[in-house]
Amino acid sequence: MEISLRELQDSDLPVFWAQLTDPELQHMAAVTRKYHYDRGHFDQHWAKVRSDPSVLLRTILADDAVAGHAAVFGSPSEREVTYVVGRSHWGRGVASRALAELLKLEDTRPLYADAAADNAGSLRVLEKSGFVTTGRSRCFARARGQEIDLVHLTLSRARRFTQALRSLPTSPALPALPALPTRQLPYGLPQSGAMSPVPGRPQRERPRSCRQAGAAAPDGTGVEGVADVTGRVTVDQ
Repeated sequence: MEISLRELQDSDLPVFWAQLTDPELQHMAAVTRKYHYDRGHFDQHWAKVRSDPSVLLRTILADDAVAGHAAVFGSPSEREVTYVVGRSHWGRGVASRALAELLKLEDTRPLYADAAADNAGSLRVLEKSGFVTTGRSRCFARARGQEIDLVHLTLSRARRFTQALRSLPTSPALPALPALPTRQLPYGLPQSGAMSPVPGRPQRERPRSCRQAGAAAPDGTGVEGVADVTGRVTVDQ
């Protein structure tokens, strides 16, 4: 099966509406919004999303059929990924491959994503793309009528670089280089190369991230294949 992304077209919207109003998909997504239930709110939501130049939005195609959508949204320091895959396409790896393609189009790092803690499919999709768990919080899930545990994940640039290295073909091991002589470095630097304070120079704390672990983000869902454009991730077991 060929998975690809393309620009959104007006004819995609009826398919998105059918997907977002699917009760089973809503349950898997857990954290739903008004546009999952009301067509007027749905139309307003998509009009706003499509007119926002900061949103990277793509329709997911599976063998040329509309399977869902994927997007990156938010400010440069708080970019989040989100996606929805319709139930008829679950279980085929569509979300994993679509997310991999989407990440090639978005160079910003770090990127963030949220998923319900019991949404094993979505968590697996995110982890395949290099996201790691960075926090948890409690969140009210409208589709379930109760609070749930929400997992917060982050994709860093270092993680992306590590994955790229692992994808390179292996080569024969190089012979070990001879040990180089060591010498005492200035300003009290030990021979191991570990930094120590320079005399007379004030030390500064490393700035904390503006996104704290466990903090709620601006909208959301969860499961491999289900998520939405001002929300989070969702289903494709």
